[in-house]
Amino acid sequence: MTRKKRVRKPKKGSRATLVYPKDSNLAKMPSVVKKLTAVLRAFCKRTGRKATMHFVEGPGFVPFPKGRHVHFVVGASPAGSIKESNHARVCGIRVHKEGKYVHFWGPTEGVGTLVRDREKEMIGQIVGSTVYLFVPTPASATFLFEGTEGADMYSRAIKCAWKTMTGKQKRLKVSRLKSASDYQRFIEEQYGSMGKLMGLQQNLIDIRIQDTTDKLRTLYAEKESYLRLKQLEEAKTEKEKTEAPVRDWERMQKHPLVKRIRSVEGALHIQTRKIIAEHEGKYYNLGRFMLRLELGGTPSIWSEHPTHRKRAQHPHISKTGVICFGNIAVPLTQAMGELRMADALELLLKWLCEGYDPNLADVKIEEWPRVRHNQRRAA
Repeated sequence: MTRKKRVRKPKKGSRATLVYPKDSNLAKMPSVVKKLTAVLRAFCKRTGRKATMHFVEGPGFVPFPKGRHVHFVVGASPAGSIKESNHARVCGIRVHKEGKYVHFWGPTEGVGTLVRDREKEMIGQIVGSTVYLFVPTPASATFLFEGTEGADMYSRAIKCAWKTMTGKQKRLKVSRLKSASDYQRFIEEQYGSMGKLMGLQQNLIDIRIQDTTDKLRTLYAEKESYLRLKQLEEAKTEKEKTEAPVRDWERMQKHPLVKRIRSVEGALHIQTRKIIAEHEGKYYNLGRFMLRLELGGTPSIWSEHPTHRKRAQHPHISKTGVICFGNIAVPLTQAMGELRMADALELLLKWLCEGYDPNLADVKIEEWPRVRHNQRRAA
């Protein structure tokens, strides 16, 4: 028995419609529905077509009859031989808070045309006038829709799909098998490509294993940090409780990148000096940052006066302020949980200066102002 669906009624005269299950999380997110409806209306105005965006639960979804009405499907791939893919980015936008890979259904082999973004990542598949978008659903990536990144991702993906749909599409390789020799040739070709295919599938599995391992490691680290914090507080003598803060203070206030330390609403606010980051022998001025360290909590970082021309804060801080700590996430959680504030501060300052990874960055570091080598230690 199919589940009843609730259709978001468009305004009179609109050609854009969103369709999603009545009991879905999207039904409880009116602001997100509004943003996505605006994206779809912009597409309709630009192309003169009617369009419907369907949010479904995969993996397979049968395409709609071909026509001028364009159907966008999110959450599934065309029915058939469905494969799996993993992406860290779609249309240049990070799909996971920490820059990790996210699992998607698709593509389906032997049907339609693949859609790729500017980075050549596979982000969709077209069958007739049905466009399957391999993008995160609003419920699976709520952080994207706290700002404009989610709507931007959908808009860019739709533009890529339309460009592919209206351009010269690559035809499927179809050969008629008329004899045993034709079939034998086909089998030999498949044997030749199996090694490469198995290698790719193994890489995808390795990525998912690593992603799951990282998640488990982070959760265990958080649990251990709270247990250690409790044990440390119970085991510490009055002398240790007095001396430890003194040692931490000396390390923090003597750090060359620390300008000022204050206490604000139960947490430390640490203002940095100018952060100069190095990449491939070149140096970039990222500006000054504010770090908020709350005992036992998660640190926050922001730039009050960005040097980026579009006011981006840091290559690994998204537009909505989501931070990708990468390899320091686990040791940072441990340091914060054990109240080793000086250790946590040193990790964060090193991350600001040396943590750039072009594969995970939200914004390329080359977009920041260049500086000379001898300005690296400038205040």
